[in-house]
Amino acid sequence: MEAKQKVLDTMKQAGQPLNAGKIAELSGLDRKEVDKAMKALKEEGAIVSPGRGPGGGAGGAAPPPPGRGRPGPRGGGVCEG
Repeated sequence: MEAKQKVLDTMKQAGQPLNAGKIAELSGLDRKEVDKAMKALKEEGAIVSPGRGPGGGAGGAAPPPPGRGRPGPRGGGVCEG
């Protein structure tokens, strides 16, 4: 199974935002492989990362909310924060 798909499956099974370390632990993938897969998934708009500003999240990533899955015309991923 491709690393990106395994990361997505792990996140869906957890049912909550996860950071790369937790995804690596749960999936059995190497942390560097998870980081690479998460970067690609963010660029594709398949996952979003909560912001780390005031009141920001705990540093996990999650599938985007319905209707927010792809970047707009300006490019870049969809981030919450």
